[in-house]
Amino acid sequence: YLELENLIDRGVVSYVIKDSKRHYRATSPEKFIHILDEKKKNFQAILPQLQGLHKSIDPFNFEVFEGKEGIKTFYMDIYHNAKEFLVLGATGKATEVLKYSYPHFVNKFLKKKIKERALANESSREIMESHPKSIVKIKYLPSKYEFDVTTIIYGTKIAIQSLQKDNIYVVVIKDNLLHK
Repeated sequence: YLELENLIDRGVVSYVIKDSKRHYRATSPEKFIHILDEKKKNFQAILPQLQGLHKSIDPFNFEVFEGKEGIKTFYMDIYHNAKEFLVLGATGKATEVLKYSYPHFVNKFLKKKIKERALANESSREIMESHPKSIVKIKYLPSKYEFDVTTIIYGTKIAIQSLQKDNIYVVVIKDNLLHK
């Protein structure tokens, strides 16, 4: 009965009283279309305000990619969104973690001519030297400045990548102010 009262208030149910009893009856189905049209009209009236709020509330966001599949997704994001990316503290561990997939990413980047500039750990020299020289420019950090995690900058994003044995993840921060 409470729901019936609610439906009566909305105008989709009516009733008549016969023999001291209420007899309920649904209104025409077109009434539902009218209600939906009214809601759509009301929503469209406030849509510009909502879009304005959306832009001002979302100046940046965070994404976390975990595990080998997460790292693959991250590299595809670079592939789709970067013409060049900068790497600080390249460890060379991506070739170990993505043993079979990593060469495919290198080939994709090569075909699309995505450039990489890297400051790599000295311990990664052998691995990093195998990268194609046409798209990768590498300088090596002295051993005392070795990094365990890698920072990657591309487009409007900064990524912090950990490829430690039991700790494989990437945190990506997107901020339009980074692009300026």
